[in-house]
Amino acid sequence: MNDQTGTVTVASDLARVLATLVRERPGGLWHVANTGTTTWFDVANYIGEILGRDEGFATAIATSDLDPAPLATRPIRSDLSTNKFTSAWGPCPNGATDSLV
Repeated sequence: MNDQTGTVTVASDLARVLATLVRERPGGLWHVANTGTTTWFDVANYIGEILGRDEGFATAIATSDLDPAPLATRPIRSDLSTNKFTSAWGPCPNGATDSLV
């Protein structure tokens, strides 16, 4: 979908964060994601690039065009707030541009 925006979590960055949390043992709940935002359409385009597919590999559609419609409604923006983690250790790299493009 090209109308739902959120944050991605790159596995290698998450692994480094998990190692930090295990080593430091800060306790509590920590939300972690890369900075930057992207859409599911952008993610699909990136996967197509990796697989060597043509530019038309993915087709942009709106959530309202899905048939059947999703059972659960999703917000148009679902960015994850990582302010607590960022304050303690700094931000993860920009997943939308550094990792997906």
